[in-house]
Amino acid sequence: MFSVGAAVVLIILTVLAFIVMKIFFSVKQIEVKGDAGWTVDELIEASDIKEGDLMLFVNSGKAQKAVLKKFRMIESVSIEREMPDKIIFTVKKERPLFWSANGEYALSGDKGTSYTVVSESEKIIDIFPTLEEMRERYGVLPEVMMPEARYAVLGEKIGYREEGDSLYIPGLIKAVKASFFDGDDLLFDLRVRFDIVIYSGIADDGKAKYELRFGNYKRYEEKIRLAQSIAKEKLDASFKGVISVETSGNDPVKEAYARAR
Repeated sequence: MFSVGAAVVLIILTVLAFIVMKIFFSVKQIEVKGDAGWTVDELIEASDIKEGDLMLFVNSGKAQKAVLKKFRMIESVSIEREMPDKIIFTVKKERPLFWSANGEYALSGDKGTSYTVVSESEKIIDIFPTLEEMRERYGVLPEVMMPEARYAVLGEKIGYREEGDSLYIPGLIKAVKASFFDGDDLLFDLRVRFDIVIYSGIADDGKAKYELRFGNYKRYEEKIRLAQSIAKEKLDASFKGVISVETSGNDPVKEAYARAR
């Protein structure tokens, strides 16, 4: 059994250890790296990490969840401890990828059309009652006619009814934007995963210069390269019509064609 003296010594050592940790291993510096848009004070308030907190007791996982819950425009945030006294927030901002017109996304009881902005991570980052308000905030983005959603909540990722839809949609959109068919005057009809159509170069009359028929989403990167090759090498600048890289077999090259309107 411990004697009274041993207990007193243990208490004294515990107090001394706490004092040493408080002096040398408490939060004195907080730094924010990565994408701009949030101040140190805003992140401190959201994360509940404060100067003077003991470094060893900083719960970075809990703080991350709190920050992401408060700021829907943050895609990810890492919180690192740099001993002896520094906390570093590294922030990655959500980047808008496309917009979609669909009343279901609002989930507000309003049955009218709403204009939803979706990020590269497929998170719904904004909802607007009018197209003009959306464009005033985000400029011109590609439009996507979406597959049916199981749920869609502001600040959260879209839940699709068909398993696997989330595996190709962002990749397909980014690949097309990075290809020959670049620009923001793009309309993606992704409502049916085996009948994908992309319209590029949409004029004021609503008609597209190119109608890109992809068929299903499989091997879409190869199909984009093929469509790009057809447009660059075989068609002149005045061409308007359909470029098809649909395939029912294993070789889209043999079935590809261009047809003028």
